[in-house]
Amino acid sequence: MFYSHGSGLSIEPVMAIRIKPIEEIHRKISSRNNNIDIIDTKVDVYKLDDNTDGIYRKNSSLSIACNDKNETENAVNLIIYCFENAALEYFDRYSSVSDIDSAINDNPEYKSVLTGSVEPLRYIIGLIVAKLNNNPSLDQLIGSYSQKINAIPFDPVRFKKEFSDLLHVL
Repeated sequence: MFYSHGSGLSIEPVMAIRIKPIEEIHRKISSRNNNIDIIDTKVDVYKLDDNTDGIYRKNSSLSIACNDKNETENAVNLIIYCFENAALEYFDRYSSVSDIDSAINDNPEYKSVLTGSVEPLRYIIGLIVAKLNNNPSLDQLIGSYSQKINAIPFDPVRFKKEFSDLLHVL
């Protein structure tokens, strides 16, 4: 991701997984732009040592400033390092519906590193992958995620509608 930053740019390395069966179901219920990534995480969140079990525990930020040629060269080197030392492992580790189901739904009481801080989206994706993976805990997950989405203190109308529509699709 690139952001305008003063007279230069700020870069945040992000990794996104695109798995067609998940996206097809999500597209049926979503009012959002269908080209956005629904399973993504920032490199720094994924690589934290205490996130190796897929549970999201910290909200750190890796932001690379690019204000001149030297900083730009350093940013390129860091992006290559992130790709080689985080992204390749990430894509290998979460390359299937089963892998994603495990990362999101094995510990439903915790945030998932795959969906970061967007909890309502996590509930939606969690149910989609549980259904696709024939997860025997699907009914319990539906109950748990239904309670959680209804208890959100702000009013995420879009997410609540998507969640409700998903229950009809499943």
